[in-house]
Amino acid sequence: MKRMDRERRKLLIGGLILSVAALGIGAALPAAAAAGAADQPGFTPAEEVGEAWDQLAAPANARAMNPYILPEGVTLPSSPPSFLETPGSLTEDGALQMVAAYYYVCAWEDNLAGSIRTGDVPAADNARERLGNATALPEVERLVQDLAEWDAAIQSRLHDADALEADVANCTYYLEGNQK
Repeated sequence: MKRMDRERRKLLIGGLILSVAALGIGAALPAAAAAGAADQPGFTPAEEVGEAWDQLAAPANARAMNPYILPEGVTLPSSPPSFLETPGSLTEDGALQMVAAYYYVCAWEDNLAGSIRTGDVPAADNARERLGNATALPEVERLVQDLAEWDAAIQSRLHDADALEADVANCTYYLEGNQK
């Protein structure tokens, strides 16, 4: 049974990664393939993605009232994933928020795993509360196809440091800037 749960968790994680990747791939549409999309609402040209990321990241990194508040000592990277800034591409609205939401989940899962391992109950409780709010982050409800399943996958790991660490191991964008 535990093996089946672990396999299901891997599938859910893989599905989320594929969903974010698909969003990213769809987000970085070549301008030629999306002829006329730049004139339509719902897309940001690559040349404007950095500025849009700055507007999203600045309040989170300043720890202002912001849905993306991260654990102490963790900040969103200074730039979005490079594929979103591919010259001539367009980023679909919501893609940057999904990158930030995925980063948020990874950061709080990493924080929770450490808190469980060190026995820091108040920090663990805070991390669990933050992870409980992950489905309420901007654009998540609109863009995650099976929100209940994603939430259930997160909830299933909340008391299991090994499962949390296994999930964080899949968080490449988060891990790039947060190697221990």
